[in-house]
Amino acid sequence: TEFLYTVYSKPETKPAVLLMWLNNEQDFDNFLIATQKTKKFSFMVNQAISNPSFWSGNSALRSVMASLPLAMKLLKILNKKSGYPVQVMVTDIRPDAGEFTDPIEAEKELIDNNVDVVLNNWLDLKILTMFLGISGNSVTTGINQFGLAVYEAIEKEQEGWKANFYSSSSLNFGSLASHYPFQQE
Repeated sequence: TEFLYTVYSKPETKPAVLLMWLNNEQDFDNFLIATQKTKKFSFMVNQAISNPSFWSGNSALRSVMASLPLAMKLLKILNKKSGYPVQVMVTDIRPDAGEFTDPIEAEKELIDNNVDVVLNNWLDLKILTMFLGISGNSVTTGINQFGLAVYEAIEKEQEGWKANFYSSSSLNFGSLASHYPFQQE
């Protein structure tokens, strides 16, 4: 077996963490088109595990993850959506990318491709600041700051996991040709 790899002189760019709506086939198609059209970003959707007992090693993370379902439910209701917001991690993959992916530029890329993102409005910002305790003057920057802090805490938590006991999964959508595998029969 032969493996090809590249060694870079700097660490990988940290992702921007955004929230979007994937409530129907059109939402999914728009997101899929965005992932295939861009040469700037890589997209990955993660499912957060919000059961507080799962995050036993970090009390701050445990309390945040316990409040996450309520905040997401409020966003769903107040935005009159049929489903919950979906977390997407967007990473700048350009050779000259800096240490962090710009969340505003990443959000604009999604919006330009008709992806339904959780927009910057006063009500959404208040929900996120009250229930999750995040700071920021916009939903985009607040979610990103919060998401990166949780991302780092989860990475640290996973380092202590017992081998072969837990696993996590995510899906990079850029390589999908359609949403057919996710359709119900």
